[in-house]
Amino acid sequence: MSNTFLSLVIVGILIGHLVAVVVGYKILKATVLMSYVNAVVAISVFIFWINKNLSIKQHHFDIREAFALGFEVCILIVALYSIVGYHHNSYVQVLNYIGFGLHVLIAIGMLLFIATFQMNTLF
Repeated sequence: MSNTFLSLVIVGILIGHLVAVVVGYKILKATVLMSYVNAVVAISVFIFWINKNLSIKQHHFDIREAFALGFEVCILIVALYSIVGYHHNSYVQVLNYIGFGLHVLIAIGMLLFIATFQMNTLF
């Protein structure tokens, strides 16, 4: 995977987030659309993590890895709770917005990192 391809993927993810916000506010269901995006991102992170760790015989959890997985579990739970029908609850809305915003900030940080440093191999 080259830096250019990964940059295009991250830009596509950011455009997807932007489309979810714009369409959500147009049809007045931003929390529900953000919940779907949060759920897709969280499940994608879990799939990537499982795929990466299948070949490791003995795995040692790092505190950063545990924090990231715990964060994604919390975001997935809140997203599913919102999708089920509790998206009018103000606590659920705030947690969805926080998760959505953190996903966007992380994607922007990844894009800036890739734009700054050139790597030969990514995985």
